[in-house]
Amino acid sequence: MKGKKILSTLASLVVATGLLLTTNPLKVSAATPTASGTEAAPAHVTINKHLVMPEGTITPAGAATFNFTALTVDGETATATNMPAIPARTINFTTADAGTTTSGVKTVSKESVNIVDGITFPHAGEYIYTVTEAASGFTLTNDTDTTEEMVYSTKIYYVQVIVANNAAGTGTYVKSISVNNYTPASGASVAVVGAKVGDDDGAEGTDFSFENKFVRTHLNDSTNPGDTNDTNLRIKKVVAGDGGDYTQYFTFTVTVNAPAVTLPTTPTTYKAVVMENNATIDPAANGITGAGTDHVFTVTPGTAFTVKLKHNQSVVLLDAPVGSTYTASETAVANYTASYVQTANGVAGTSTTSNTVASTIIGEAANNLVMTNTKAAITPTGIVLSNLPYILVGIFAIAGLGFLMSQKHRRSTLG
Repeated sequence: MKGKKILSTLASLVVATGLLLTTNPLKVSAATPTASGTEAAPAHVTINKHLVMPEGTITPAGAATFNFTALTVDGETATATNMPAIPARTINFTTADAGTTTSGVKTVSKESVNIVDGITFPHAGEYIYTVTEAASGFTLTNDTDTTEEMVYSTKIYYVQVIVANNAAGTGTYVKSISVNNYTPASGASVAVVGAKVGDDDGAEGTDFSFENKFVRTHLNDSTNPGDTNDTNLRIKKVVAGDGGDYTQYFTFTVTVNAPAVTLPTTPTTYKAVVMENNATIDPAANGITGAGTDHVFTVTPGTAFTVKLKHNQSVVLLDAPVGSTYTASETAVANYTASYVQTANGVAGTSTTSNTVASTIIGEAANNLVMTNTKAAITPTGIVLSNLPYILVGIFAIAGLGFLMSQKHRRSTLG
């Protein structure tokens, strides 16, 4: 009896703390708290599912599955016979789902079918269920080229279904459906039979929604520079023109920023190397200190770093997540004209005469920046004729001095 009383109290709290629904067909919101129905049009509610990822990320393919657990019927503990089961509801996602992007965050949102669709309730009364999302359904890639991580929702909701008799007295219909977040008291531990207990930190909203966060990273392999699967950022220096000095270093200032969506496991620093003619080199001569024996050094998101590059050298990021951004600028050098060609997410741009590159997203496909410095050949000018008289005077003076010395030597020999 004590257990039944606790469950009945929980059911009452579902109603008392605010029911977050709208009218039929339902998308839950705080504006109108209950989804009400009639015999002709029973109450209807759907689950809102959100996949959140950095801008520029291709949506992962998979299925979000939501499981329902019967809790109480008219305050009595649910059994296999006194309460109908609500089957798992599934929402499918594909790589073609475009979603919407705001402030660097891409969100793909979909709805389930009516959660009580096809359910026959045996009698009028109050039925309470819990609903949670399974922590599976998306196959993630983790190999030498790509890593994928997803944080699944841990939300738990109470769903209250009020069932009424039809006018003819021959059956029932769903009169209302109400949903409430499960919010445990501070330090409390509540056991819900058959259900996962999650917490409501407000991050996923209050619209009967479940949110997963997803991050993908394409890895550059510094030991296999010719790998065509390497799409992370590469910034290359090219010197051109008959007067270009291939041994001269040019100074770059680069800032890499983390994507707008990160996970607890997302690295707080990224790895990078300097390469010359597709081989990793010791970056000490490039002004980089602290590199390991493998020549890998770290880059801190949001903090500018300086690197010096000469002809055919590149700075290469190894593990910046998709959706990261970067800016780059090169210090101007006298007698050189700077221009660049940028490839962003596999799309090559045209040559731009500038030494500064605006913020650009690191996308799923190739991300390259080639900065070219061109110096024309030096034009021969010959001897400046306005100085010729002075040059002739100097020649005659030297010749005269030589004649005097030879005469002196001759007298000394004869004497």
